Amino acid sequence: MLAHAGGAPEFVASGLVGLGFVTGWIGLSRIRGRGFGSLPKWSAFGLIAVTPVILAASIVVPARLWPSPAAVRPTSTATIAFAEPTPGETPTPNENAPEVTWPSVADTVRHVTV
Repeated sequence: MLAHAGGAPEFVASGLVGLGFVTGWIGLSRIRGRGFGSLPKWSAFGLIAVTPVILAASIVVPARLWPSPAAVRPTSTATIAFAEPTPGETPTPNENAPEVTWPSVADTVRHVTV
């Protein structure tokens, strides 16, 4: 999701997964008597029953709202080929190219003033 900056489908799917886990956690906590005491037991069982539906919706809803691009892509007539050098030819250096000299570490140290 982070590699391509995500979008609405990833955001909805992540939100539904988070909602599913929180819903299941609230239901289980109430059934075990470890929290949410004001929540009736029948609604805790309802939350547990709805949790798999929410988790399944995290897969189904983004696919239905934002369908993927077409599986069959149009073909192209473009080709890629090397123009130079031709097969068997050895490339020669260009006489008109400027000569590049790279500075050494010693040259860099001499120019640094303290």
